[in-house]
Amino acid sequence: MKAIKISSGIYSIHADIDDTNDLFEGFWPLPYGVTLNSYIVQGEKTCLIDLFKEWSDSLAQYEEQLISIGVKL
Repeated sequence: MKAIKISSGIYSIHADIDDTNDLFEGFWPLPYGVTLNSYIVQGEKTCLIDLFKEWSDSLAQYEEQLISIGVKL
């Protein structure tokens, strides 16, 4: 899976979590799973916007996409 380029130096990364019995914000069931979304802005420095919760294999999915744009955790 690769990061999605939005524009020059701006990427969307996500993790799809299908196997969850958790409740969103402790209230709403997630019968179809959940997608965690974040953004990378690259310039003089690199910025990760909207951090995520480690859920199932979300970290591995994020790491794979970061590597696709040359970013290491």
